[in-house]
Amino acid sequence: HERQVQASLARGGGRRARARTAAKRVITTSDYQCMSNPAPATGIAAVPDAGASTTNYGAVLVQQDNVMRQQDAALTDLSRSIGTLRTMGGQIHNELTLQSNLLDDLERGVDRTQGTLASQQGRMKKLLQKTKNNWLYCSILLLIVVLCIIIYIMLTI
Repeated sequence: HERQVQASLARGGGRRARARTAAKRVITTSDYQCMSNPAPATGIAAVPDAGASTTNYGAVLVQQDNVMRQQDAALTDLSRSIGTLRTMGGQIHNELTLQSNLLDDLERGVDRTQGTLASQQGRMKKLLQKTKNNWLYCSILLLIVVLCIIIYIMLTI
């Protein structure tokens, strides 16, 4: 029976092997008997079954080993998912930084364009005012010429 326990504890690698080695030093056969006969809800410790066979302990060890393997697989999947989420988070951060920079550039361009547009609108108003004044000057000049012609015609008659 002890060989089965040692062989079961020695299987696996890395963290599980160290944990099983540490468990080999601490857990005894009577502990496994208590595991197979849990304590009642009253808080009184369960008495080990003297007739329990060593195959029950092997089955418990195999079941624990399977549970640990399932947990390791779940942790590996969780680790991959977390890694994927971390990568996606980094990509989202980079994209947001890029978009923020583009928006800042666009805002600066719009500000420059608004300044230029305001300046050009001012120049256009001045030009329109000058054009309006020029038409007035031209009209006045034309009227003066017409008046001179009328005076000349009247004097020559």
